[in-house]
Amino acid sequence: LANKFNCEAIEGYQKLIEREDIDAVYIPLPNYLHFEWAMKALENNKHVLIEKPAAINIEQAEKLAKLSKEKNLAILENFQFQKHSQNQFVKDLVNRGEIGEIRCFRSSFGFPPFDKENNIRYKKELAGGALLDSGAYV
Repeated sequence: LANKFNCEAIEGYQKLIEREDIDAVYIPLPNYLHFEWAMKALENNKHVLIEKPAAINIEQAEKLAKLSKEKNLAILENFQFQKHSQNQFVKDLVNRGEIGEIRCFRSSFGFPPFDKENNIRYKKELAGGALLDSGAYV
C-alpha cells in the first residue's frame, strides 16, 4: 500500500510517534490504550487528536492536560456530534419559539447488540462499557 501511494510504511505506533517529520497524531485505539499512547505522543512533542473517551478517569485526564500545557501542545478529544448541524437546527427552533416552551427534554442513544464475548464495548478490563463508549452522546 505504501508503494502504491509513494509513502513510507511504518510498523508500530512507537516508531510513528518518534518520527521528526510528524507533528500530530490521531489515536483511534480501544479505550484502554488512549492514555498510554496520548502520553507517549505528547512526550514526543506531537499534538494529539484522540477518540473519546480521551481518558478513563480524572487522574489520566489531569496528567494529559498538564503535560500538553507544559509542552504547549494541543490535545483534543474527537467527538463528532458536538458541532453537528442538527444541534444548531434544534437550538434555532427553540430560540424562535417554534417548538413552544420546553418543559421536558429526553434523549437516548444506543447501538445494535454486539457479540458479547468478543466486542471490547463489553469488556471492563479494556475500559469498555456503555458510559465511556456511548454515554456522552445524549
